[in-house]
Amino acid sequence: AAPASRAAESDTSLNIILKLQDKIDSTFIKMDSGVAFAAREIQKTGASGDDGRKVIADLARSSPYAVDCAFIDAKGIMAIVEPEEYKSYEGSDVSGQEQVMRLHRTRRPVMGDAFKCVEGFYASDIEQPVFSARGDFAGSVSLLFKPEDILSSVIRSVTNDPSLYIWVMQKDGRILYDPDPAQIGKILFSDPLYEPFPDAVAFARKVAADRTGSGSYDFFDLGTTKSVRKDAVWTTIALHGTEWRLVVATKEF
Repeated sequence: AAPASRAAESDTSLNIILKLQDKIDSTFIKMDSGVAFAAREIQKTGASGDDGRKVIADLARSSPYAVDCAFIDAKGIMAIVEPEEYKSYEGSDVSGQEQVMRLHRTRRPVMGDAFKCVEGFYASDIEQPVFSARGDFAGSVSLLFKPEDILSSVIRSVTNDPSLYIWVMQKDGRILYDPDPAQIGKILFSDPLYEPFPDAVAFARKVAADRTGSGSYDFFDLGTTKSVRKDAVWTTIALHGTEWRLVVATKEF
């Protein structure tokens, strides 16, 4: 690309990435405030009985991205799960999940990295602690969601520019969103797909290490087996200490 058009491309990428960051962050904040409200309601109603179940069912209905919502007791057991089709998971022990352990240790809100949930797929969740009227730790309220659902929805609402290649990665290299669905869930640092592209892996490690930056790498052009050079900028979307990296790349011509 001529320097002028390269500069214009980079302006477009920066403009888009800031819009995306803002919109994804505000989507998470809205979901988080819904979970916090439900946790305060459970504190008033208690978790046993119809009132507690209604709080969880209302939360599940309140977010278009919620797969299910749960009250997880102080032992890490899913005591209430809504909506109805996920009720069979009540009684599941999730005490070993990283984000549940973190919440139990810190008694503070968490968002999990993607994990294999008891429901059988990779998902993430936002959890808020619940305390009894006396202030004792009573468990947490959880909203389970699929990261790619939120990310694809927000990305589509911000841009449908085919020249932009937008992807999202956890700091451990797991791809949470990619325009090529076959790549979602792969670990960029170790999956055989990326072995022929050492500079793409090196770029991903830089992305994992720094909250923001720019760089370039070679990888397949979307939908082809042809390798192209891509220029990229990245930034961070974060909630409760969990950080995901948002990358916007454009092809070099």
